[in-house]
Amino acid sequence: MSTRLLAFAGLLAAAALFAQTPSAPAAENPGQGRAAMDEILKRVAALDSEALPALTTAASMAGLQEPMLILLKLADSTTREGLLTAVSPAMRARVERMMNELGEPDDGQLAAAAEALKPLLEPVSLACARAFGLYLNKQYPAAAEKYEAAFELGPAGSVDYYNAGCSWALAGKKDAAFRNLNEAITRGWRELDQLEQDEDLVSLRKDKRWKQLTGRIEKENALRVAALPAEHKPLSTVKLPPPELKGSVSVEEALAARRSVRQYTGDPLTLKQVSQVLWAAYGITKPEPDVPFLRGGMRTAPSAGALYPLDIYLFAGNVTDLPAGVYYYNSPTHELWLIAEGDQRQKLYEAATQPWVKEAPASLVFSAIFERTTKKYGTRGRERYVCMDLGHSGENVYLQCGALGLATLAIGAFSDAEVRFATGMTGPEEPLYIMPIGRARTK
Repeated sequence: MSTRLLAFAGLLAAAALFAQTPSAPAAENPGQGRAAMDEILKRVAALDSEALPALTTAASMAGLQEPMLILLKLADSTTREGLLTAVSPAMRARVERMMNELGEPDDGQLAAAAEALKPLLEPVSLACARAFGLYLNKQYPAAAEKYEAAFELGPAGSVDYYNAGCSWALAGKKDAAFRNLNEAITRGWRELDQLEQDEDLVSLRKDKRWKQLTGRIEKENALRVAALPAEHKPLSTVKLPPPELKGSVSVEEALAARRSVRQYTGDPLTLKQVSQVLWAAYGITKPEPDVPFLRGGMRTAPSAGALYPLDIYLFAGNVTDLPAGVYYYNSPTHELWLIAEGDQRQKLYEAATQPWVKEAPASLVFSAIFERTTKKYGTRGRERYVCMDLGHSGENVYLQCGALGLATLAIGAFSDAEVRFATGMTGPEEPLYIMPIGRARTK
């Protein structure tokens, strides 16, 4: 089991699962959302005592924080009790407080919640969630058998087959473990580092089939990397407003107010705010067009050897005067280059399983071409200097957001490969950070 998956599963109904629900667009027909949610409530109430906590687990694994909170708020006391079976007393108190603070969901929120929860009530989804619950309780043979029974009900996701492989490995059944892990790869599993580091799979690594397994992923990933562009060819460019060089908030005030925020309103950002945050992150402060390695000039953030290994992308979903899309920040000209059209926040969320990524109106994605630094500093560049550069730039984002009355969060937990492909990075780039940007939800 991956560290990231274990962290999610271990939460079950932890605080993040019950973050307050943001406003949602109204349903097309008044009352449609209420009717859809009533149907979900009826189906959930009919679940047995084993399936109810499994649904909570499945919602946690899927990152469905807001829909789950609405479900808990509207469910009858018996159903709610079943859903919260695995929640500690201390956490239950917090859940109840969050439910009391939540206002009455509007029709749009109800429709969105019902739509999100519906797939989790499919027989195969519930059966896989039950199997995962057995895994968490270290009942590995039972979990493995439950997964096999679940797969007979219909197709499941790559993560389910991967988890089944882990369960079989821990149960001492190598043939079944390899069969399920290969099926996971067939269905899209590509996390080679996770596979090689997962302690659940230690018993398989001396088997001759292990190299065949890892070789499949290496081949698939190599094909995907080969498809990445060598350089960006923007669909269009957007000239950003010039940054302000004097603000009304002192550095001391911004430092004192700095926090990591995980709840955002649905309010849009302005193009001016986006421009200011990007400039603070990596903008040019002293143009040096005749010094190639500076890549445009000296910047707002220091860099080892002034080599500037970072690149920054903007996932814009709700920014005034800026069409939704994925943009590359070209700091020398203070422009945005459109890389992919349309709101891509859902793709970024799927790569990161962090709900605030899709709630915030925009997110920054930091990447690095390590070779820019390692060609001078060797391994010390990869192990230390590029990380230092990222920290400098990330803190600038925190402080600039604070000065603008905005909020952010530094995220490092995500699938490197999926973030890379969702962003459309060039071949040499490696993702480092995701930073959602928006207004903090205060209630």
